[in-house]
Amino acid sequence: KLAKEHGPLMHLQLGSIPTLVISSANVAKDIFKAHDLVFSSRPQLYAGHRLSYKCNDITFAPYGEYWREIRKIVLMEVFSIKRVQSFRSTREEEVQLMINSIARCSSAKLVNLSELTLSLSNNVICRIAFSKKFDDVQVRPESGPHEILRTTQSLVAEFNVADYYPWLGYLLNKVNRVDSRLEKNCSEIDGILDEVIAEHRETISDPETIVDVLLRLQKDPTRTISLTNDQVKGILLVSIINTLDKCFVINSVFEHIVN
Repeated sequence: KLAKEHGPLMHLQLGSIPTLVISSANVAKDIFKAHDLVFSSRPQLYAGHRLSYKCNDITFAPYGEYWREIRKIVLMEVFSIKRVQSFRSTREEEVQLMINSIARCSSAKLVNLSELTLSLSNNVICRIAFSKKFDDVQVRPESGPHEILRTTQSLVAEFNVADYYPWLGYLLNKVNRVDSRLEKNCSEIDGILDEVIAEHRETISDPETIVDVLLRLQKDPTRTISLTNDQVKGILLVSIINTLDKCFVINSVFEHIVN
């Protein structure tokens, strides 16, 4: 509605953050053709900065040498065609386990397909990333890994005053408990990733998991950049969350079909 009144290029002041709104493909093409470097980086959101290990992941890292290097790592090492094919047996095994679970249910019992497909997706992702299912990771009993990741997604996606009023948000986030929620969530994630990384420093899986790949590259002296532990964890976490986002979309489709 605003674009119809003011045109395809608008400036909005969202709190203290100047925002350019483009609602035309042609205008977007002209801007990115001439000023692509200016708009290549994502905003450093309050929760995203903390949960991505100070923007050490591929999603929030600013455009530059580091981002280009980890993008190359993700495309050529982590999610290459060869790597995806190497985990075919893992995917087939988990699908078969889901089918067996459905087969064991009596004809009178309802089957929750959304729950089963989410469990399937989680198990495949975690075996590919860590060579173990999340249920096998040792965490505090009151906070399971699935709940931790759901909380992470919620913290990144929800409205945060600090993203629009930085000078006010830092104070409010202490009052409204956003900071304490972030700290608790980061501590739980850090515990899981530290445990998994420590295990894989001792034993390499066959085929290599995502953790194994990143730890191997961390030791490679020929790399343009030397990956720190926080950078390894940042890449790991965002890879898992982005994949889980796709799983939740699939589950939503299942629920829509059933309804």
